[in-house]
Amino acid sequence: MNTFEVSRLFRRYTDEPDQSFLSDADVALYCKLGYDEFRQFVDSIDPHILARHVVISVAGSRTYDLTQFNSTATGATTPSILGVNPNYFNAAGVAAQLAWGRMTKLLEVWSMGANPTTSANQQIMYGIVNNPQELNSGSPRVMLRGEYSGGINNSVGGTLQTLTWATTEQQSFKLVISHEQEIGLVYNPVVNLGTYEADWTSAISSAANALPLASYGATGGISAFRSDGLETWHDLVPLMAYAQYAITDVAFNQQLMLKLKERKEQLKEYLTVGRGNAHYVRTMNNPDLGGTYL
Repeated sequence: MNTFEVSRLFRRYTDEPDQSFLSDADVALYCKLGYDEFRQFVDSIDPHILARHVVISVAGSRTYDLTQFNSTATGATTPSILGVNPNYFNAAGVAAQLAWGRMTKLLEVWSMGANPTTSANQQIMYGIVNNPQELNSGSPRVMLRGEYSGGINNSVGGTLQTLTWATTEQQSFKLVISHEQEIGLVYNPVVNLGTYEADWTSAISSAANALPLASYGATGGISAFRSDGLETWHDLVPLMAYAQYAITDVAFNQQLMLKLKERKEQLKEYLTVGRGNAHYVRTMNNPDLGGTYL
């Protein structure tokens, strides 16, 4: 389903076919909330399905600030994936926004050596810990924590999200992350830093403006979508949007709520068992055959 189809189905569920009592702006908000909930539900079961990775370079330091001090223009190997200005320099050296939403959860950290383009470099997975004492526990580890950098004489200020290693690092790292949705992603308006071309209000306005429910590709931009592979489950988005609407409308449609519950259980089974055919193989006991067979 695309965004326009989601909005049309949502309106059918609410029995509000026009804007007399439910404006397009309201529909856009509920659809955005529904898609947020859909992504969170998938992430809670298998966060790697919607995950992306980004490469950072650490040059003679024990730390890396994921907000890059909220800079409006960062380097190609030092991207910002948090903060008010997530961005990077593209291959041409032009400032551009990051090709996906801000990180919501750090899933994995892999070392890539000084030259990440060399395939012979062995990648080592770092354990993610919560306190400094665990950094020196033998195996490679990294810590993610927030800290405040402020004060009268500090022009940056604000809360930083910092990766910290046990020793000084001089190499590249690959971060595997969960991230927020990109449709309607809002950035702090700054010079040379763009925003995405469409939000939910625009994306539901007509079939021509419809966007697929998926994620942006590595090159960024509205035309660089990549499928999340969950198209058959996107009917959950208008159902989840309706559940949000029902709160404010003080309404309860039992059939819709039962359908939402049913589809969530089906999606959970699909994600938990796996997306192959393994769940069709069953073990059975047959004494006549002398034991267990598949």
